[in-house]
Amino acid sequence: IQDYLKGVVPGGYAYSEFDSEEETSKNVYNQYTILLSISDRIDSVLGDIQTSLFVELQDNELETAKSLLKINLRASGVIAGVVLESYLANVTNNHKLKLTKRNPTLSDFNESLKNNNVIDTTIWRKISYLSDIRNICAHKKEIEPTKDQVEELIAGVHKIKKNVF
Repeated sequence: IQDYLKGVVPGGYAYSEFDSEEETSKNVYNQYTILLSISDRIDSVLGDIQTSLFVELQDNELETAKSLLKINLRASGVIAGVVLESYLANVTNNHKLKLTKRNPTLSDFNESLKNNNVIDTTIWRKISYLSDIRNICAHKKEIEPTKDQVEELIAGVHKIKKNVF
């Protein structure tokens, strides 16, 4: 293409039938199809990068929740609950499920995923249970979360992240 624009073309006896316009047209068409294929894949590639970064960030947040077990059980449980909620929001979004609430909660995501057959009843119950532990951690009540409950919440969030897509 560059040679055509500069006016440089093969000559002589060996290239007597060389058509520079035809060859340049082929090359332009090839470049065009390459660009089309890139535009088709760019969303997929960007989505893969975004998902990888999202999962890595959530893994770091779960590690923070684990380290907080020694300091503050409530804070640890709340962080794990936030990770679960944001993960389920992402799964809901990936399945293009619409929620009617402006600010959906963990239980809203859980219900939507179950009602649209993304998760089965067993997973739905597990998420409901984890949500109950998160609520104990997040709301000051007469019930204090136990270390075992918060550890179970963190492990459950990790398992949900590995098994629900």
